[in-house]
Amino acid sequence: MLLLTGFAPFGGRDRNPSAEATRAAAHDLADEGLAVRALELTVGFDAAWDELATALEQSAAEGAPVTAVVALGQAAGRRAVTPERFAVNLAHAREPDELGHAPTGTPLDPEGPTARADRLGVDRSVDALRAAGVPAAASLSAGTFVCNALAYRLLGWAEAHAVPAGFAHLPLTPGQALEGEQPTLAEELQARAVTVLGRVALAASQAR
Repeated sequence: MLLLTGFAPFGGRDRNPSAEATRAAAHDLADEGLAVRALELTVGFDAAWDELATALEQSAAEGAPVTAVVALGQAAGRRAVTPERFAVNLAHAREPDELGHAPTGTPLDPEGPTARADRLGVDRSVDALRAAGVPAAASLSAGTFVCNALAYRLLGWAEAHAVPAGFAHLPLTPGQALEGEQPTLAEELQARAVTVLGRVALAASQAR
């Protein structure tokens, strides 16, 4: 089972294309006969992982364990889809999450490693995205907000369970940057990007 995750709207916005793109990609991959599920997560430092962990446990209990995970978020100012090389053991917020939490300089896991690495292959993912006509570039880390918190915990779970997993950021969509001052990427290309990343994750899962 491939699990694709995106985030619910946050920061007063009425939509979050990361969730929309995962739903569209899941639909396309399911049409190909692949076992896939899309999950929308709360933009919360703890809530996002709690929701994802519950989904992982439920899938295993139902006899359809998750064998690959691609998590998506959105980052204003990005000009391309950016798979993240690392998630860091730090929670630091310039603004509260959707549940009002705003940690500053707090370790996500006091006993965990300083950083955890992508388990899909960032360069492989970038090459696959570009081959599909999607602007893509590697990014060093997922930052210190909720996306990073989710990625750090996900990668820890993935390592423990020997499951391919990774995190990527998507740019804004045209409808989110009507002032024309920030780079955007069309919804169709965002959905295509998630579909490509899902295939990369499935290929990595089958190679194990």
